[in-house]
Amino acid sequence: MQDSTRKTNTHRALIKFVECLSKRRTYITVLSCFVVFITTYLLILPAVTLDQDEADKQGGIDVPTQTEQVEQVEQDEQDENLQSDQDEDQQADAQQQEEIVQNQSGSISSAGKGYEVSVDCDGAGIPEDAELKVRELKEDSDEYAQHLKVSAEKLDIEEDDVQFARFFDIAFVKDGEEIEPESGVPVRIELKDVPKGSEQQLKVLHFENDGPVIMDSSNSVEKKTGITGMEFETESFSVYGVIVEPAPSGANDLNDRSATISNNGWYLGSANVNGD
Repeated sequence: MQDSTRKTNTHRALIKFVECLSKRRTYITVLSCFVVFITTYLLILPAVTLDQDEADKQGGIDVPTQTEQVEQVEQDEQDENLQSDQDEDQQADAQQQEEIVQNQSGSISSAGKGYEVSVDCDGAGIPEDAELKVRELKEDSDEYAQHLKVSAEKLDIEEDDVQFARFFDIAFVKDGEEIEPESGVPVRIELKDVPKGSEQQLKVLHFENDGPVIMDSSNSVEKKTGITGMEFETESFSVYGVIVEPAPSGANDLNDRSATISNNGWYLGSANVNGD
């Protein structure tokens, strides 16, 4: 009986010992984790709180300044903007390529404020991916004034007598270089602001290296739109001018007027003259 009691007490004592040991291990584990955390924090704390002056004293440590950090942020933003611009340029190139594909039939056009220039370059050796670029000379620029002066001299008129003048620098461009057709190509220039009824005094001038040349142009006016079109053929491109010169001296405008014909005071007859 006593032996049984002793065994029971011994068993209970072992259980308590194991329970205490298990609790002690838990405490030790928690304490070890806490010690590791505190140790790690104390080790990295100097680096986190290190300023530029302290880094200079210790040497071998590079701490970014606030200015450098701001500059880095700005640089990142610039890189993003640059990438965005490149993406937009690629989209624009894709659209331009679509336009070029549409123009492979042989006719290429370029339009601007109040004008449109079309060139039929089929069979003239112009690459399919070439661009037709048109730049109008500004009326208040020196180059406009110079071209107007030369045009008046070529037409043998005074500058003040020029009723209308527009100048266009026309060129085919491929890979940043201007190219010329291998043969003559038909060109059509359409303008919306040519003075009404002046198509007979309309002249097209081509400013070549040796001076301006008066082109043999065919002029017409669309009745519905009032757009004036000039068609001619050329073998090279540079600045072209559209000039309205004054009507020839002595020309009489008899449209919608009555004319009386007489001889030595004797009345012979009258007629109603109409320009239609």
